[in-house]
Amino acid sequence: MTRFASGREAGPRIAAVPERAVIEKLVLAIDQTEVADILRLGRNVLSRVGCVKISTHLVQRMPPGRAFEFVRNHRARSIFYDARFVDDRPDNLAADIRVVCGDSRVPMRPPEFVSVHHAVGRKGLAAAVKAAQGRTEVVVFLGSSNWEPEDYDAMHDASAEDVVRKWARIAADAGVQSVMCAAADAWVIKDDPDCRHLFVYGTGIRDLGEQVGEHKRTVSPELAMRNGVDYCVVGSPIVSAHDPVAVLDRYGNIMRRRKRA
Repeated sequence: MTRFASGREAGPRIAAVPERAVIEKLVLAIDQTEVADILRLGRNVLSRVGCVKISTHLVQRMPPGRAFEFVRNHRARSIFYDARFVDDRPDNLAADIRVVCGDSRVPMRPPEFVSVHHAVGRKGLAAAVKAAQGRTEVVVFLGSSNWEPEDYDAMHDASAEDVVRKWARIAADAGVQSVMCAAADAWVIKDDPDCRHLFVYGTGIRDLGEQVGEHKRTVSPELAMRNGVDYCVVGSPIVSAHDPVAVLDRYGNIMRRRKRA
C-alpha cells in the first residue's frame, strides 16, 4: 500500500492517473524551482511521482497555504514541505506545525509531510508529532548529502554514520515514522534494530554521468535502494532536463528493475 495520497476528500478532485505510470517511490524535489518551471513540468511530471517536495523558497513567496494549493492544482499527488523547522522551544515548534496544518484563521489543506531538523532534540520532535495530530507526517532531517566528512567532523566531531545513527534512534524514540538523510548513509538506519522500522527518504541520488551540483556524497539509484532507501529524492536531473519526462522514465525503469531484482 502506498503512503502517498492521490487526493483527499478536502482537496480538489484530480484526474485519475494510470497506476503503472506513477513512480510511487520517487519524490521530486523542486526546492528552488520557479513558478514557470512548475507550469512547464505540469501534469506530465508532477502527477507521475509519488510526492513533490517543496521548500520555503516557494512557500514564502505566496500567501499562507497558496504554495501547497498551487502545486496540487498542477497535479501533484502529495506534498512534502521541506521546512526543516528548528527551534529550541518545543512549544514554538508545535506552533509552527499547527500553522502548517492550518488554523482557524487560514483554513487550508496541509501538506502530507513536513520536515523538522534533528537539532530540536527529542522533546521538540515529540512536540511536533503531537501537534501534527495525524494531519501531516513529521519527517526528521538527519543529515545532508551536501556535507563532506570534514563538515560532519567540524559540526559534530563525529562521522556522518554516527550522527545519522544517533539521531535516527532519538527520532524513533520520539514517535517519528520517517527520516531524511543522504542515501549514502541509509544503510546505517536499516542495520540498526532500534530504528530500522523508520521510512528513509534518501537524497544525493544521481544516475551515472549526471552532474552532482552541490552534492558532495552521491550514490546511484541502484545503490540507494540497496542501502535501504524507501523513497528516492531526486531534483535537478529531472527538473532541469531538456526532456524531464524522459529522465523521469529512466529513473522509473531503474527503480523498477531494482525492485524486481
